[in-house]
Amino acid sequence: MVVSPTTTIPVGTSSASTWFRSSSVGDAILSANSAGLVAATQMLTVRPAPVSLAITQPGGPYAAKSCVPVTLSALAQGGAPAALLTPEPVLVGVSPGLSVFTNPSCSTPMGPTATIPAGSSSVIIYVQVRAAGPLSLTAVASFGTAMATLNGLAAVRRGTCTLPSTAVSVNCFVPPPAPLPSRSLLVFQARAHDPMNDDPSRLETRCRLASPDIVCSRFRGGPAATITWQILELASDLFVQRATGAPCPGSQLPLTTPVDSSRSFVLASVSAGGANLNNDDLAVTRLVGGADAGWVSIEAAGGCEAWEYQVATFAGVTVTHGTVPGFGFTNMRSRNVILPTPASTNTVVLTQLEVLSSLPTNAPTCNLFARGLVTSPSGLTFTRAATAPAGDCDVHPSGDLSFQRIDFNATARVQQLTVSFVMGDVSRTAAITTVDPDRTLTFLGTQAVQGLALGEVGDSTLNNDELGPATATTELTNSTTVTLTRPTTEEDASFTLYVVEFAL
Repeated sequence: MVVSPTTTIPVGTSSASTWFRSSSVGDAILSANSAGLVAATQMLTVRPAPVSLAITQPGGPYAAKSCVPVTLSALAQGGAPAALLTPEPVLVGVSPGLSVFTNPSCSTPMGPTATIPAGSSSVIIYVQVRAAGPLSLTAVASFGTAMATLNGLAAVRRGTCTLPSTAVSVNCFVPPPAPLPSRSLLVFQARAHDPMNDDPSRLETRCRLASPDIVCSRFRGGPAATITWQILELASDLFVQRATGAPCPGSQLPLTTPVDSSRSFVLASVSAGGANLNNDDLAVTRLVGGADAGWVSIEAAGGCEAWEYQVATFAGVTVTHGTVPGFGFTNMRSRNVILPTPASTNTVVLTQLEVLSSLPTNAPTCNLFARGLVTSPSGLTFTRAATAPAGDCDVHPSGDLSFQRIDFNATARVQQLTVSFVMGDVSRTAAITTVDPDRTLTFLGTQAVQGLALGEVGDSTLNNDELGPATATTELTNSTTVTLTRPTTEEDASFTLYVVEFAL
């Protein structure tokens, strides 16, 4: 420490000032002596002066809606922390796709400035990731500027894979990082067709997220199947439970964590071992219970070979579960349902139709599949048989129709479209309002087998129970186009297409 050796107190005053400079950090003692006066000492603590600002955060990449703790640090020469003598305001700027908060749950927005408190060398802020790609954060203090990049993952990742000919299972590769199972919802669709042997046990494909990849299976080896998959991963506001098993249970399956059914819905798919498309193929899966739902029911009049389900619980979503008893009576192709509580325009309806044990094994496929439409804030319409001729597809009654009306409210923007195929069509395109592919799911509204891939179908012959004409996969070709592809050109068919763009 360097200090002036003498200081003079002027005549007529009682004090004088002096200055010192230290080349090291730590504690020191300053002493003063003068003849005739009592000596005095003063303890001094020398702190390093801040010369730069640094930003640190946990390693990424980060799933959508991650709340990332970010530390802004004052550093001395050589990189050591520099505790400040006075509070230091730090101006924080972020690129679109990032938001800054003051708390670990990212619920309290922060203004443009964070403050490093006196006596501290750092402050923690919380940054929520809402977009994919490299996103920038800048911090400016009086003693320096720092920049950092946070790499965000797309909220929706997508891909395709093939279940090879004769194979009974395949692992569909998901590029790293591996999705977190409890925060990730798998939406898949499968299509396959064999005109010489359209045996459902060789076609029906079910998939599950088995992080890091997706596992897809069927009962018997058959023709090659094309599988399209999408994974919605949100670090918050989404909780997913899943299970797989065989055969279809005769009782309800317990959930590990009970859920509020008004905020939860079920995605399910089964596969069967029989050669005919009938009551062992089209199971109905329901969430059982109200505000504390703890069970999943998988019901198939003829049993089934194996099953997969996911129960997804969304914050901000309102789900109405319902049943249309005896949906398809003889000579009945459609039913209208009015619900007591209206929904927003951001609503989808997922449909499953129970097949009765009394259905003949040679019944036309058009008896087996129904689709739903949201027709008004309170109204739903369910139809079957598409454009089939009168008498072809309304002679066999069906069981109950189960539906889940999912109102995403402000959490997503929903587009609902009807896409119709005529015999000879293998693909159709649908024009949609522009969406961001990184946060958009596309799917069809009817489920049972092949994922969210089913619609209603017409038949040109009575003894035809082929699955292919009633199935399609969806592809978000670009931000304004969805392409639907069937595995066969046989029969007319209509599908309810949903395009769901999530608000992050």
